[in-house]
Amino acid sequence: MGLGITLCLTAGGRPDLLADTLTSLLAGNQQFIDAFAISNDYGDDATSAVARSLIPTATIIHHPSPVGHHKTIDELYALVLTPYILHCEDDWHFDPVPFLPQALELLREPREAEASQVLFRQSACVWHTHGVLDTDNPRSFGYSLNPSLLSREVWARLGPFAHYPSERDLGLAVHEAGLRKRDLVPGVCFHTGAGRHLPNARPDDPPSLRHWRRLKRRWNAFRRAL
Repeated sequence: MGLGITLCLTAGGRPDLLADTLTSLLAGNQQFIDAFAISNDYGDDATSAVARSLIPTATIIHHPSPVGHHKTIDELYALVLTPYILHCEDDWHFDPVPFLPQALELLREPREAEASQVLFRQSACVWHTHGVLDTDNPRSFGYSLNPSLLSREVWARLGPFAHYPSERDLGLAVHEAGLRKRDLVPGVCFHTGAGRHLPNARPDDPPSLRHWRRLKRRWNAFRRAL
């Protein structure tokens, strides 16, 4: 029996990583998940085939051309009918242990600041990514797009996420809303996609589209530097 959770997973172009992510995640937690939604933003057949093979009941969105991470997340979250969302990407390896009940308890736990999410990263992964273990560090503020459990209400209040040019802008908005992220201790997942990042454009996209996306990335980098 599920816990009122929908898995929303962004994927594309890395079917081998997706297979490991889903296999390791579901090994200890499939019984707690009520519904599954996976978005293949890169539109490759191999990724969609892995998703269908491992989760036949999943809703799979297959994009003919990338729309971007934040828009993909909004598209997935809009499908959710459960009160909670298990957010994930296709390049994380999970300890095959049941952790969702504990994460849900931590998400609901009353504290001075309301929880924006509960993150699952191992502490070594946090250190490798940010160089700090402080969960309220200004580099990430109140939110992260790493694997986490969150209330759909957080997205309903502050979304759509596509309104924010970067993850940092999203984190700032969440922080200013008085929400704070929490970490599951010990963490249960580690990033596996280093060196496997995919561009926002596919090789067969027209040059004008690739040029527009390149300009957008430069503009967002300029805004973050201000």
